[in-house]
Amino acid sequence: MVESPTQVTEDFMDTDETRQQSFVELDFDTLVIEDNREIITSERMTLFQEHLNRITSIPPYENSISFDVLIQEINNNLPENQAYTSEEVNAALKKMQDRNKLMISNEDNMVYLI
Repeated sequence: MVESPTQVTEDFMDTDETRQQSFVELDFDTLVIEDNREIITSERMTLFQEHLNRITSIPPYENSISFDVLIQEINNNLPENQAYTSEEVNAALKKMQDRNKLMISNEDNMVYLI
């Protein structure tokens, strides 16, 4: 069955609308999803930056660190109820990337410090 151009366009638009709904919007203090569910608070963001600075001040993580190792290192000394979720880490890294503090490479799953 061959789809009409109208159907293909409607399908594409549906996909695009779905994609837009999942985008994360930047707020000044908190990263939020469109339904206003908080991803990371400004307090957690500040603590994340402190942990990241501590971790990246020692070899071998001075210039870059993998996402998985970063989560592990940040949560290493935190109580379980204070551990960062991967969503929080993603939100924090994206916010820092927007501020030109680091670069995220999805190709090799690395975080590069600037």
